[in-house]
Amino acid sequence: MSEIEKLKKEVEKLKKENLDLKKKKKFGLVWEEREKEKNIDDGEYYPYLVKKGNAFGFDNNETNKNILIEGDNYHALKILQYTHKEKIDVIYIDPPYNTGKKKEFKYGDSWIDKNSGYKHSYWLSFINKRLEIAKNLLSKDGLIFISIDENEYARLKLLCDDIFTSSNFIGSFVKKISGGKNDSKTIKVNHEYLLCYKRTEKATIHLNIEYTKKDETRSLQKDGDNEERFNRENLWYPIYANIKTKEISLEFKKDMIEIFPIKNDGLERYWRWEYDTAIKRIDELRLTKTKFDDGEIKYDIGVFTPKGTKKELPWNSFISDFSAGGGTQLKEVLGKKIPGMYPKNLDYIKWICNLSVKKNPIILDFFAGSGTTGQALEELKKDISSHIENPKYILITNNENNICEEVCYQRIKKANEKYNYNSNLEYLKTELLKYDSQKHSDLDIKEFMVDKLIEIIKVREACFKLDEINKFLLKFAHINKSVYVLQDIYKMKKNDYDEVVSILKDDEKDKINIYILSMSNHEHYINKISKAHKNITFEPLPESFLKILRKIERKRR
Repeated sequence: MSEIEKLKKEVEKLKKENLDLKKKKKFGLVWEEREKEKNIDDGEYYPYLVKKGNAFGFDNNETNKNILIEGDNYHALKILQYTHKEKIDVIYIDPPYNTGKKKEFKYGDSWIDKNSGYKHSYWLSFINKRLEIAKNLLSKDGLIFISIDENEYARLKLLCDDIFTSSNFIGSFVKKISGGKNDSKTIKVNHEYLLCYKRTEKATIHLNIEYTKKDETRSLQKDGDNEERFNRENLWYPIYANIKTKEISLEFKKDMIEIFPIKNDGLERYWRWEYDTAIKRIDELRLTKTKFDDGEIKYDIGVFTPKGTKKELPWNSFISDFSAGGGTQLKEVLGKKIPGMYPKNLDYIKWICNLSVKKNPIILDFFAGSGTTGQALEELKKDISSHIENPKYILITNNENNICEEVCYQRIKKANEKYNYNSNLEYLKTELLKYDSQKHSDLDIKEFMVDKLIEIIKVREACFKLDEINKFLLKFAHINKSVYVLQDIYKMKKNDYDEVVSILKDDEKDKINIYILSMSNHEHYINKISKAHKNITFEPLPESFLKILRKIERKRR
């Protein structure tokens, strides 16, 4: 190889290295990715849902239900990515704080304790995967709230800035907690944090609503250390008032005095309202006076607010109202204390959920633990002071130490009975579809596909009642739309297709949605029935699920 060719090769190598360096993150959070998380990162699989059993769950004759999913939250989130993409209005999570305490945080099959040199990397790898999916679930008005303490607050903030973008950061609340921790010899930690992000820039939180308890008159003058006239000359203008009649005007009239925004010490300020605003809201203005000890009288302009007036105010970032934990509330429902559980206060979770501007939000908690979020939302429905009317929730938790079945589920079920919520709950659990030549040797793939997909589609449609039209066609019991499932399509003959087409033609709804349960040849089946109605939408199936089934089928040939 000539020297020129060697130089050219070296130049190309340097160009590639330079390009790779440009792609690397220059600012933000960087951590060492740890080994693969068992059953999360290892291999090709797809999670699906099955009913926990006929003895679990409860009904109130509504077709839409609250949902409890038992299983790894990553698997459940993967399913929700198909069923609830951009549908969730509020996510609240209370993940492991990674304090290093024994059996607090598990990565794969291993408990991570304070002696692990990579405990922060394990935690970030764990939470990052789940938040990446969670982001895709949020609606355009969606909000996510995350409880955390000082152990991972700084790293979580940087991670969330990366995932949700820093421009969508609403703020951090500092929440007082009872007792406090004495891990430090110099500072007693009696607070934790609540991080709040929005999905898009147009999203917002519900402001603090207060009502005035009495008639109030507040000076129209802007008050503060830097609120001097030269800062806002456009807000410096005279307002006129008649001392006897109390009439206020923006134009001079006979027997009126001229009032400028000047403090008692003579410092020139400016009004809080622009001139045009003062004209429009002149009926709210009042003449006020202050009499000094030397007999001097100082007149000012105030804004009158009558008793009972609704005010929308920003929230204070320090939360002191819910410092007590929720252990007593959990014990009240279950009749016993649950060792090692430190649930959040019900009223605190109600307050968080109430920050959504939606009247009927869908709320997700994928670290559901003892089920506080579920009970809090049932309480919120009964709260006449709340703007939220009929929320629906999805709770996800694993069943470590039977927490899902014996704590979370039992809490919601018993609270429903004890406090007459008249609610409902569908209890599901995740299972994994992987290729296993022995396990699937006798599997009826088509029957398996129909059985498992219908359960997932029920969750996607938020409707758990299916009516059988005939042996091939099922219809969801929706009130305002027509949604069908076409099953066992491989067994259909021409007269069966004709019957299905006839049923669809007679459907009076403006729009029809159809799920065709087949592993392949969708276009073939679509062509057979697409002309049955002028506005048919053929809903997609989870491709990853079908891909594994096709692989199983190929291997068995």
